[in-house]
Amino acid sequence: MKTIAFFNNKGGVGKTSLVYHLAWMYARLGVNVLAADLDPQANLTSMFLDDGTLEPLWPETGERRTVYGALRPLLEGTGDIGNPYLVEPEPGLGLLVGDLLLAAAEDELSSQWPACLDRKPRAFRVLSALSRILRRGAAQVDAQLILVDVGPNLGAFNRAALVTADSVVVPLAPDLYSLQGLRNLGPTLRRWRNEWDERRERNPVPDLAVPEGAMRPIGYIVMQHAVRLDRPVKAYRRWMSRIPGVYRAAVADERPPSEDTTIDEDPHCLAALKHYRSLMPLAQEARKPMFALKPADGAIGGHVAAVRACYRDFRALAGTVLTRVGLSSLDGQGGSDPPSGESAPRERPAPITFRPLGPAPEPPPEGKLFTPARMADLARDLEEVIAKVEEWGIPVPGGSRLPQTAEHLQQVTSAQSFPESREGRCKTAHAAQDAQEFSIIGGMLPRQPLKPVVQALSRAVGGTIGVTPHPAYQAQSELWVGAALSCAGVSVGVLTKPNGASPDYIVRNDGKEYAIEVKRIASGSKVRQRVSKASEQVRGSRYDGGALVVDLTDWLPSDVTLRFAEGPPDLNSPHMRIARRIDQLRKEIFDDRTDRIRPRRMQLLAVTAFARFIHWDLTDPSQIHLTRYIAPLWFWQSGENRGDHRARWLAELLNDGVRNIGYQDLGAQEIRFRNPGA
Repeated sequence: MKTIAFFNNKGGVGKTSLVYHLAWMYARLGVNVLAADLDPQANLTSMFLDDGTLEPLWPETGERRTVYGALRPLLEGTGDIGNPYLVEPEPGLGLLVGDLLLAAAEDELSSQWPACLDRKPRAFRVLSALSRILRRGAAQVDAQLILVDVGPNLGAFNRAALVTADSVVVPLAPDLYSLQGLRNLGPTLRRWRNEWDERRERNPVPDLAVPEGAMRPIGYIVMQHAVRLDRPVKAYRRWMSRIPGVYRAAVADERPPSEDTTIDEDPHCLAALKHYRSLMPLAQEARKPMFALKPADGAIGGHVAAVRACYRDFRALAGTVLTRVGLSSLDGQGGSDPPSGESAPRERPAPITFRPLGPAPEPPPEGKLFTPARMADLARDLEEVIAKVEEWGIPVPGGSRLPQTAEHLQQVTSAQSFPESREGRCKTAHAAQDAQEFSIIGGMLPRQPLKPVVQALSRAVGGTIGVTPHPAYQAQSELWVGAALSCAGVSVGVLTKPNGASPDYIVRNDGKEYAIEVKRIASGSKVRQRVSKASEQVRGSRYDGGALVVDLTDWLPSDVTLRFAEGPPDLNSPHMRIARRIDQLRKEIFDDRTDRIRPRRMQLLAVTAFARFIHWDLTDPSQIHLTRYIAPLWFWQSGENRGDHRARWLAELLNDGVRNIGYQDLGAQEIRFRNPGA
């Protein structure tokens, strides 16, 4: 196990962000790691934990579940160190929670430093306390690495923190202040190392594990430089050219190079990381590293390439640091680039969860999503829907899709395993998806038959398992959107005109009526036709605007919507494909050249797209992954406009309703346009 401290007595260089991202990178590449927040400002802790999670760990009275809580008995003279409390944001990643009260330990650590020369046992217990706490914490997560974040000063607490370190990495910015910081830091590290060597030899307690205090500088990392055409801009190049010489003379204690050496040529430079300006706000909001951002977090368009570049930079840096501290490299682990179609690797993905209408069921055994045992529950739910449909006078032939589905799921349950053949598994997956969908639909059906709903149900029950006519699937999508609207708590109505031109649903809010049109799109050539048709059906004097809901499932490649692959599902690839489809929809409604809604689209205030996916994990034949995605989009005018709040309300209504019955949210997009009269 190796302990690495990240230290610079100049603040604001991105040190804490660096520790945070490296900790996540190592964990996702399979290297168990402990991130230790030994900075009394506790910035690293605030990056990992939100206020709601942190508040119980920092009680005003009682035991604090932080590094200070483990240190407190020793400082107060009531005992030795306690066992540290760790938070595990991800398997293999432990966080030793920081605490603002660490500043209170400064005086005690300062007074005990000279006391070591007098061979006082308490002095050695106090000065070795942080090292012993780190090692106990590392044992809890079986850590191979400890990454230590320390504050930007040369005080007694940082001296004790750095004594715990085998190695030191110096993050710095390309500016005058960082160069001055290097000149201060190097001599200080050498002095502390020599002084600790002298004290360590005087330890009077043989069984007390005191750290070696090697504090060996292994290199520097240039942070936050701006880049233009893959080169640092001129303002930064001036300072970057001086870093190698200053580092060698002040920190590495070597002769400066006789000629100018760039950081690219300097063996002491571990990496030069650019400022990912647009990614950091997204990462902070999502509380995840920049290289793990996905379209659902807002990383779309040009952000996708930036996320991939960020991943490559941090993975390369992680490998370099491991090599410098004498551990095995990351060759063969995770690849030098994220897998195609995703922003970042997920070696330890969390299981996909599905939240059905009504109370959430108990988690399946071992976290499996849909196991053979659960097929019987789906079959029973579907049989209840069939009975209700038949009560309304809608015939459901025995050989049609719904009875076939219920029977097939019962057979899977009886066999206690899924079919072994690919064809059999496809059939089971489609059956499970249909049963789940109709169970949700059944929960929104009114007690009394409503003519338009009866008509839609009559069309939706047709077909056989996996072979369903387009009209049946179209009707199924319409019913499903009705379930979502009902689940959102809105007053939903239906209206049928003699000419058949009525929208699928009408919703009322504040005395206004809005039309909802549902479309399935099977190809790019159908986009304009479907959008035009929906626009016609939401226009008119009786409506105050409307929304288009699009089922994208048929428009996506079949190998995306039904996949057989080893390992958990790749969720980023569907995200990106949906984003491209959404962009085509947007361009059909919104004119980028004029920043306006296209003619005859003005009443179309919002669009919501969704898609269904099935994934078979070939390494675990006992489960099916079923997941769904939703992506809302709304349009609003610049300045005062009464349609702005209506657009947002409609988009959020659909988003909330669909999310409530189990979709994963891809994140909303706002499109602002100029007043058409301007």
